[in-house]
Amino acid sequence: IGGSTFILTMSMLFRNLEILRDYPKEANHIKNGDNFLTSILGQYGKGKFMGDIKPAVYRRHSSGIWSKLTEEQKTASKLTSYYWTYQYFNRVQNSTGQKAFLNKIAQSLNKIDKEHNLIVIKKGILSKYFSFLSKLFKH
Repeated sequence: IGGSTFILTMSMLFRNLEILRDYPKEANHIKNGDNFLTSILGQYGKGKFMGDIKPAVYRRHSSGIWSKLTEEQKTASKLTSYYWTYQYFNRVQNSTGQKAFLNKIAQSLNKIDKEHNLIVIKKGILSKYFSFLSKLFKH
């Protein structure tokens, strides 16, 4: 659920779940939906690595959706994805998902604060707020 594992979508295989037929509205706000999909699927059971499947590769090029973004745009996109994934887990009342994505938001804000020393999140105050919120949710 927490999106801590990087899984290439071209090699994913999953059941035809009802939730995928009526895809969550929060996905409309996310540029790169791979982590969102993986997080949703995590609610319905464990994953399994199958080592006997031949590896595949992605071609990275300057016209790719992710590759053409600046580092600032990538950071903003990740933060947006974490926020809307949190909103999804909040709506479906999944406290594990809520906590995981509040933590991701806090970590992203800490990174932004360290890299840019922004006044808005000076001394990690906003990040500490999100960390505090994430602690309100029990496993």
